[in-house]
Amino acid sequence: MKWYLKQTTKSNLSFYAECFQNREFQYMLYGDCPLRLSQLDDYISKNNKDYKFVILLEKDAGIITIGFVHFYHNFDNQYTYVGGIHPDFFNSGLGASASVAALSLFYEINRQASFDTAIYKHNLRSLRLHLAIGFIITKETKDMYMLLLNKENFNNKFVLNIKKRIFYQLISTE
Repeated sequence: MKWYLKQTTKSNLSFYAECFQNREFQYMLYGDCPLRLSQLDDYISKNNKDYKFVILLEKDAGIITIGFVHFYHNFDNQYTYVGGIHPDFFNSGLGASASVAALSLFYEINRQASFDTAIYKHNLRSLRLHLAIGFIITKETKDMYMLLLNKENFNNKFVLNIKKRIFYQLISTE
């Protein structure tokens, strides 16, 4: 499988809109506080310490956009990890490979990075994937799990097996 990550631009707004217009997508990412489509410009706005990518997959028919991943800089080498795949690809198995490709690429950008994220308790599919990738639960609230990933936990058997079957590369937005 060949994965490509490309810096998010305004030209990707229609892809984000497709994702966020799906009720299940919205609910899994934002629960009962969904993102409004009018907020998408802010969602992809640039910050010189954040990294925001769309994730593309090469298939026989060409390269298609599958999802997105954002790494929001918190401090030092700590980032908040947020992403999703297009609802058309839910339960396809592509989310695991896409996530491993994105995190692997980011570890090439910043070898010391660690990531936190929060997952709603109703999003068991995402929780299982994140735990398999190496995230650990650090805190629990009534509605969410807070998770953390460092490079040591990421280099586990599950991830290494996926990395044997994928190729990933950062491509230019030009």
